[in-house]
Amino acid sequence: MKNNISLRYPMVSLLAAVVMLSVMITSCCSAKAQEEEKLFRVSGQMIYFPPQCSGTLREEYLISTKPIPLANTVFHFKRGSKNSVADTVVVTIKTDSAGYFGAMLTRGEYVLLHQFQKDTLSINALRLQSDYYAIEDENLLIESYLRPIAAIKIEDKNIDSLIYKINVTCFTPPGMQGISYIGPMPE
Repeated sequence: MKNNISLRYPMVSLLAAVVMLSVMITSCCSAKAQEEEKLFRVSGQMIYFPPQCSGTLREEYLISTKPIPLANTVFHFKRGSKNSVADTVVVTIKTDSAGYFGAMLTRGEYVLLHQFQKDTLSINALRLQSDYYAIEDENLLIESYLRPIAAIKIEDKNIDSLIYKINVTCFTPPGMQGISYIGPMPE
């Protein structure tokens, strides 16, 4: 009987060591996973300068033009350093009435995209609206789709106070190039 009890203690010690090792590995991996999943704030403002859509461009107009917030507009974040049809959107944001936006993202590289850059549906929709839009330069149109507003790398801190100027031309989606509006002009 005495021998049976003394043999059990080494087994209990071995079992305790295995359990301790397993707990240490799990907590180590869990801490690393939590560190990788930490969220960082990315915030800023989207602005544009209004184009003069009729008449002759006058110097007074250029001097008096002030940036305007790009309000209530949808933007997307995709992982990576460039836009691709194959990449999926990880966060969708909408600017407020003053053009401000904010998103919480994990560590990594992202591209910030205008709503028409999410997929190629916007480009295809423009092709179908041939009464309103003319594609002047197919390559420039595709390039404007692929070129992000910004490439952002999040390492270990929030990224705040970003200001992005969005190119706006008369009667075309903001940031889209290689097309022109040929539809009826406003009165």
